Amino acid sequence: MTPIAYTVAGRTFPTQASLETEIKFHLAHALRDTVFIDALFRDIVNTYHPEVVAAGQRSDGRFEYLTWHERARRGMQTARDYRGGGVIMTYFEPLGEWRDVTVYPWRRPKPKQDIIRALRAKAAAFVPSPGPRDCCAHSGCLVRGAGLTYHHVSPTFAEMAESAFLLVSQQEHAARFGYDKFAKGTFSIADFISNDHPAVLYLEAAHRHNDWQWLCTEHHRAVTHG
Repeated sequence: MTPIAYTVAGRTFPTQASLETEIKFHLAHALRDTVFIDALFRDIVNTYHPEVVAAGQRSDGRFEYLTWHERARRGMQTARDYRGGGVIMTYFEPLGEWRDVTVYPWRRPKPKQDIIRALRAKAAAFVPSPGPRDCCAHSGCLVRGAGLTYHHVSPTFAEMAESAFLLVSQQEHAARFGYDKFAKGTFSIADFISNDHPAVLYLEAAHRHNDWQWLCTEHHRAVTHG
């Protein structure tokens, strides 16, 4: 099969792999937690992101690569829902708002993956926040307080999520709960799932008696990703 060529920011990339190499270079050198201009990212979002194109929205070329700590400082929902790594934001017109966006729009997760992530965001309401005296459960680790994350020991969150997903209808699954990336006042699929949905109620009940512990980001990543 003949590779698909991409024309972005006045340059032609003969393969997706060659374009992704350039994207990685831009990400590695992008400023963190401050606004920057990037024509490559702009053209990728405006040309190849299906949701952006379908909605008639356009990135104006301004981007931010926000760390979790900066998102937490700003009180952003993505910091509360997903600890994770950096998030790319861009300013969309005519929406007139900043929204998160992928610069790899051809790497679209399957609906189930999107919904599981949304369920994790909904489950954030059922877990406590660490206090200043709470410490990492890993022996010898000195991390305390805000540097801690909630680790599901038994059942794991993956196990909880699989059970919760069984309560999602086929229509909700296929439509991603009617998710609209550019709906005012919304930021993720989680915003389209009601708090009284059976899957959410299941997660609430599952968090009443589960085994869990505090772990720092490093040890949490080691446990969950090996």
